[in-house]
Amino acid sequence: MTRELNIPAPDPTRPPLTANVFHAVRSANTKLMPMFPYAEDGCLVPCANVFSGGKGYGIGVFNHTNSVDEVSITFASVGSGIRSGDVFVGAREHMVGAFFHEEESDQNLMVIVVVQRQSEAGVAQHESLSFICAKCQASLSRVEYPAKTGHAAADVAPALETLTEGAAWAREFNASEELRTCKKCGHLNAPFPLRVWGWEDYRRNYETAEKARALYLSEATRQPKRKVPHAAP
Repeated sequence: MTRELNIPAPDPTRPPLTANVFHAVRSANTKLMPMFPYAEDGCLVPCANVFSGGKGYGIGVFNHTNSVDEVSITFASVGSGIRSGDVFVGAREHMVGAFFHEEESDQNLMVIVVVQRQSEAGVAQHESLSFICAKCQASLSRVEYPAKTGHAAADVAPALETLTEGAAWAREFNASEELRTCKKCGHLNAPFPLRVWGWEDYRRNYETAEKARALYLSEATRQPKRKVPHAAP
């Protein structure tokens, strides 16, 4: 006995959208840039990344744990162990980086999209991020957080917690020599290249945009003052 499977019609509150990844990354202000404004329960969330080479553009590496799967699609790559056309599903706990053979080579480039499917309503979703020692690979600093907190307003797309939590975590790490000093081998690690990853720009833009949205709605709903007619002479 066969069972017919039907794909339901799109949610009218989330109409299907398309984007050209090579156009999208031109204006990306962060790695792992959400390509569409959908990150609620059950949503597919494609996140675009563009990396380039050159002095000062080394991106480093960190450890990421995600309770949902991530599918990576490599659209173009030069100078990395990850090849153009590679499509893969990583382990739930995995290292993150472009894995360039020469970290700051002028020839390096990569455009890769990482897609995750948010868990369904009522199912918890969580992530963790951790830096590792450049000398001995021991864990240095780790942060864990719920990864699907949503937004107070039902019609507003939530922020991607990987970016907002990552920005706060990296700022704290960079400001503290104690956190950057490996407890296993004593090596003082360099600050994480937060500027290259762009997480702080995403966080600031998100928070500013939501403040601006609230101001816009407040002004739009404000009742105009009534003019009092002049008394007749």
